[in-house]
Amino acid sequence: MKGSVKRLLAKKGFELRRINTVNQKMEGDSMLSALDRLHKSNFDVIVDVGAAQGTWAEKANQFWPNADYLLIEPLRERNSFLEKVKIENITILNCVLGSEDTEIDFNVSDDLDGSGVYGEAIGGEIRKIPQSSLDTIIANQGLENKKDVLLKLDTHGFEIPIFEGALKTFPNISVIIVEVYGFFVSPHSKLCWEIAEYLNDKGYRLFDIVDILRREKDNAFWQADFVFMKSEDPIFKDNSYA
Repeated sequence: MKGSVKRLLAKKGFELRRINTVNQKMEGDSMLSALDRLHKSNFDVIVDVGAAQGTWAEKANQFWPNADYLLIEPLRERNSFLEKVKIENITILNCVLGSEDTEIDFNVSDDLDGSGVYGEAIGGEIRKIPQSSLDTIIANQGLENKKDVLLKLDTHGFEIPIFEGALKTFPNISVIIVEVYGFFVSPHSKLCWEIAEYLNDKGYRLFDIVDILRREKDNAFWQADFVFMKSEDPIFKDNSYA
C-alpha cells in the first residue's frame, strides 16, 4: 500500500518522507539538530523574536525546559496559537523589537509570514505597533542578572536595529541564532556576511549553519539560520579538524 501511495505522489511531483522527532535520528542541517548540538549549554533565558506560532520555542523547550521564555511577536493574529504553547515559564509580548522604545510602522502581509518592518509599502496593511528594545524588556521582566541568554531572530532584515537595542544585554547573551539572507529582502536588510561581520565586532563567531534555503528559479542561496557563539568559547581554541 505504501509503495502505491509513493508512486502516485511521485507522479504528481511530491515525495513521502517520515517526519523527524526528537526521539528519531535528526538531519544534520536542521534546526532541531542545531539545538541538539547546543544542548549541553544551560540557558537561563530564551528570547524568541518573531515567534510566529511558537513552533521554534517548543523545539527549544525540549532541550531547556527550565529556562524563562520570552516570545516576542508583533502580530496579534498569532496570539491564539501562542497561548496554546506548552511551556511552563513563558511570557508573550505583542511588540516589535528594535533600537528604542517607540511606535513603528509594521507591514502586515496577506499571508502573515511575509510581515516585517520594511520602511515602505509593499502591499498588505501598514499597522502601528509598539516597539521596545531588548534591554528595556529584559529590565521590565527582572531578568538583568540572568547570565546565559539565547537570542533567536526571525525578523526579515530588521536585525541590526534589534542588536542596537540590546547593547546592555549582550554581555549575558551566549548564543545568537539569526535567520540571514543572500539577497536584500527589505530596503534596509543586511546580507549574511554583514550580519556575521557585525556580530564579530560584538565578540561572536559562527558556530553552525542550518536550514539552508535556495531560490527556486536558479538555486542561488536565499537564506539560512546562522548560529553564533561567544568568541572566547573553548570550542574555538582548537583549530584542528579531528
